[in-house]
Amino acid sequence: MPAVRTGALKLVVFSLVPATVVAAVLGAVYFFWWRPARELAAGGKPLNERAWESSYTERGRPVPPSGPREGYWGARLGAKIFDPRTGWHEPHVVIPGLVDIDERGLQRYVATRADRQRVLVVGGSAAQGAYSSSIDTTYFHVLGTELERLGTPADVTIVAASAWKSLQELPALATYGPEIHPDVAVFLDGLNDLTNGATSRALYGQAVATADGSPWSITYHAHDYEQRVADYLDNMRRAASMTTSMGAGK
Repeated sequence: MPAVRTGALKLVVFSLVPATVVAAVLGAVYFFWWRPARELAAGGKPLNERAWESSYTERGRPVPPSGPREGYWGARLGAKIFDPRTGWHEPHVVIPGLVDIDERGLQRYVATRADRQRVLVVGGSAAQGAYSSSIDTTYFHVLGTELERLGTPADVTIVAASAWKSLQELPALATYGPEIHPDVAVFLDGLNDLTNGATSRALYGQAVATADGSPWSITYHAHDYEQRVADYLDNMRRAASMTTSMGAGK
């Protein structure tokens, strides 16, 4: 693989990803810290819907009548599928124009040219393309079409699931990385490691003993932020080592 083509591919990938990261962070801050108490009591759905619709109306654009492609809070996707390696993955769902998730929970943009490279994106709901209005407006479809337009076509494979943390993404990378053999690997994540799960090493929804002996609930958080940051950085170092051994970036 010529170095110049891989370099150009990485430049485009990493120039398009920040907008998705910023949107995910702002959305999470809005949902987790600024939502009114009365809407929390209602489960947060009214605020969720209004925030999504505002992302269109505030730009003077019509609100897509079908809502988010996977439905609010993933309503169109159904129950997650148990996976002994990652805990869970998304179910097989095909809704023409909106969702196309295969039996292993993967999504793809497939380039039209034969001389294409391979991009692997790993992460949680942001990486999954959650809350786009259609397949065509997901960041990975926009990325794939832009790469083709620039003459650096690439297949983009999405290995992601809602609420995944980096300790789940490592076995996902180990499982699918050697199969995909990516030229570029992107981890679009981090916020779930900070907010999800009762502790740094607990998965979302996993019960643990609370520090004060109170009953565990799904919203319990040990406030172990230093540990969470340290664990995340360690997992990213391990991910970098794994992707290097697969030949990514060479």
